[in-house]
Amino acid sequence: MEDSNEIGQLIAPYRGKRGVLIQILQEIQNNFGYVSSDAISAISEETEIAESEIYGVASFYSQFKFKKIGLHQIKVCLGTSCHVSGGESIMESVERHLGIRYGSTTDDDKFWFRTCSLHGLLWSFTCDCNRRNRLRQG
Repeated sequence: MEDSNEIGQLIAPYRGKRGVLIQILQEIQNNFGYVSSDAISAISEETEIAESEIYGVASFYSQFKFKKIGLHQIKVCLGTSCHVSGGESIMESVERHLGIRYGSTTDDDKFWFRTCSLHGLLWSFTCDCNRRNRLRQG
């Protein structure tokens, strides 16, 4: 958990400047891995931008996360072609193996699992998983 002094130090170089909200959000996320509600409150206090506006900007961009995510991201494509090719079963396998549902992070903060669309990499992901399983078993 970040503390308000650290957040204040990250915001300090931007005080009095206009149009720097995205840079501040990036600084917060780069340092803590996500943008917490405490960070949004601190940004609001320091910049006099309403919390609702900060949240609106941060939620518009998919790069900003509002809860801590794992060190490694696991993405399973559920786009149309991947869904038809078995994306759901891969998703279920990952959920069983990690013990979490998509959108969650493992308790040890190592893995964050999410779904996505249009990666077009289902076949190579499936092959890579099968190769790794064979290596572990053999």
